[in-house]
Amino acid sequence: MSLSLAQLSQLFAQAFAAQYRTLLVGGFSEPFYLAPKGEAWGEIRYRDDYFSSALHELAHWCLVGPGRLAQDDYGYWYQGERDLAAQQRFEQFEARPQALEWLLHLACGLEFRPSADNLSYPDYDLGPFSRRIEQQAQLLLERLPPRAAILISKLDQACQNSLWPVAQQRVQAGLSHCLC
Repeated sequence: MSLSLAQLSQLFAQAFAAQYRTLLVGGFSEPFYLAPKGEAWGEIRYRDDYFSSALHELAHWCLVGPGRLAQDDYGYWYQGERDLAAQQRFEQFEARPQALEWLLHLACGLEFRPSADNLSYPDYDLGPFSRRIEQQAQLLLERLPPRAAILISKLDQACQNSLWPVAQQRVQAGLSHCLC
């Protein structure tokens, strides 16, 4: 069974909204995390209505600590087009979130593709970045952060596909063997 974005948002709300005062919301031109402030709830905003964008933003949310959860966009800044050195720094930071995004995709039974997130290099070789993502995914499997473990469990249950054991085998095989 595949999830709709509405079902994904509802699943997130059931698992986390009360404790973290945060909702998953789509339809935006750019992703953004709006931290809860005062009486206002936070929002994990994802691009348009793209399931992969929602999973990517959820991966970031699952990985940051309490200090970052209190800051808009987790206290990070976004740099669109980057030179090669900045691209390599981006990949060092982004490998872990994309590794968790891959695991979330697998829990949903969906295909995953790494993203260099830089249109300045249309022929960019994703090989080294993909290997970094593989390494991070294998490390995450050894010890999933608590929110990530809860979310993966909920996704696997909701999708009713029992793919999580297969997913773990795919991660061990690596992205080069299967972009799923």
